[in-house]
Amino acid sequence: MDEHSKPTECPRVILISRYLKSKNVIIKHILVGGEIQTQEEFENSLVKKWEVKIKEQYNSDIMKKYKQVSNTTELAYKLQSSRINMRKKYY
Repeated sequence: MDEHSKPTECPRVILISRYLKSKNVIIKHILVGGEIQTQEEFENSLVKKWEVKIKEQYNSDIMKKYKQVSNTTELAYKLQSSRINMRKKYY
């Protein structure tokens, strides 16, 4: 666990968890209270966090294209990554 209280705020989670998932690694996040969050739960919370922004940025025709969870999830990852990188550089 690191200094970030939520996996959505951790740059390492944003950068690494997609790669690990693509390699079929089971990922579980330990939350501050000791609760366990699965990668699927994490991604659902990430999409929910950015849902309004995604709808604002893309017109309804384009949104039809992104109805698949993986595409919407990828958009949420990109938005969150951009927000984290603007706040602080982690290179």
